[in-house]
Amino acid sequence: MPARVPAAPAAPAVRSVAALAAMASFGLTGCGGPFDGLSGPQILTTAIETTKQAGSVTLDVTRTAPDGHRRAYLTVGSRGRCAGTLTVGSSGTMELIRTGDVAYVRFDEAFLRAERKDSSPDEIDRTFKELRGRWMKTDASAATGTPGTSAATVAGRGIGLCDLDALLTGLESGAGSARRGEETTVDGHPALRLTASYGGTTATAYVATDGAPYLLKLVTRGGDEPGTVTFSRYDKPAPVRAPAARDIVETGSAEAA
Repeated sequence: MPARVPAAPAAPAVRSVAALAAMASFGLTGCGGPFDGLSGPQILTTAIETTKQAGSVTLDVTRTAPDGHRRAYLTVGSRGRCAGTLTVGSSGTMELIRTGDVAYVRFDEAFLRAERKDSSPDEIDRTFKELRGRWMKTDASAATGTPGTSAATVAGRGIGLCDLDALLTGLESGAGSARRGEETTVDGHPALRLTASYGGTTATAYVATDGAPYLLKLVTRGGDEPGTVTFSRYDKPAPVRAPAARDIVETGSAEAA
C-alpha cells in the first residue's frame, strides 16, 4: 500500500556537486518563502537532480498501458539495488530483487498459470511445481520498455523501474517548459505544484518545500503510459539481498516461466 512520506532530511545522503551548486545559486534555503524568486525550470531541474542523488527512495507506481493496468511498489537504492513487486492487470504479481548487474524475479501462481494458459494441464502443473516459491536469476540488462505480459517482458519492465535516471528521463527533457503552480500538500507534507510537457505528455510534479527539494509525486497524462508515481521514505535504510542459493533457478532469462 502507498507509504507516507516522512519529513525530508536536510540533505540527501549523497549529492552531486552540480546539485549542491544549484541549491546554493538558487537560494533554496534562504528566507522569503519556498523557492522565492526561482523559475519553474530551475525548481524542477533541481528537484530531479536531488531525487536522483538520494541514497534510497520508495516508489509507488500506477500506470495504464496498451497491455493493461500496472502497479509497482519498489524501494530503489544506490548502485542499482532495488526490491519490490509488480502487478500486471489480472495476470498476477512478480517479486523483484536487483543487486546491481544481476536481478532475481519470482512469479505467483496466478501469473505462472496465466503465462502457461495455452499449455496442457500437466505442463502447467509441472511448471508451477518447479517454480513455486523459487527465484529466476537474470541479467539486469534485460530491462525493457516493450509492451506485453509475458514473463520475460514483465520482468524487464520491473527491472527498468529500478533505474531512476530512466524513470525521470521524460520529465527531465521537459523541465524547460515547467511552470510554477500553487503551494499544496502531498500526504500532509508541504509541496509546490509544477506543470511541464514533453513528447505528447503533460506532467504535474510536486516538489517538497520543507527540507531537501525532493520530488514527492508525479502525475502524467497523455503519452504511452499515463499514471502516477509517489516518492517516499527518502534515505531510509533499504537492505537488498540476493535470495538464498537453494531458492534460485538458474535460467539466464525469465523466458523459462
